[in-house]
Amino acid sequence: MSAARVVREAIATLRANGLVSTHQGVGAFVLQSDIVQPFRIEEAHLDVVKEVLSVLELRIGFEAEAAALAAQRRQESHLTALRASLERMQRAIAVGEDAVEADLDFHRAIAEATENRHFVNFFNYLGALLIPRTRLQTFRLQDQSRTAYLERVNGEHEAIFQAIERQDSDSARAAMRVHLAGSRERLRLSLREVTNLPT
Repeated sequence: MSAARVVREAIATLRANGLVSTHQGVGAFVLQSDIVQPFRIEEAHLDVVKEVLSVLELRIGFEAEAAALAAQRRQESHLTALRASLERMQRAIAVGEDAVEADLDFHRAIAEATENRHFVNFFNYLGALLIPRTRLQTFRLQDQSRTAYLERVNGEHEAIFQAIERQDSDSARAAMRVHLAGSRERLRLSLREVTNLPT
């Protein structure tokens, strides 16, 4: 992995955790935060497949409801942010990047569209822990190319976006659940033989 990519991924993680703010052409700036978060997921545990799967289970409950609320409350500015994230992810895929930051931005934009600051704060705490491929090379485990895997992810994002855009809460919730549960099951199936996970 190149040094530039390591730096990009580190900044993306810090940004996802609400610790830095990035401005194109200017740089990254450390943010002051006095929010105390009692809830902890040990980052070292995320190297263990069962922990990654547990985080995905958490995402299903948290983000499915966030998507439903976003569909009810979204404003045009939220739709603009969501569409921009989808387009950034597609551009990243096209040039062979991992698209983690654009992926995080899409999910964060959904939390923001709930217009409930607690969803945003919780998302910012979890940050990059929410994206399994930041800890596991998921596309390899599924015997797919990076491009094919990320195209599938962004296609699922598109379905979520469309439901939010038309203010269909039930479909938004279902699309998010399909997206996250699908990720969980694909990972479970890919790793079952290696990790002896129960069926």
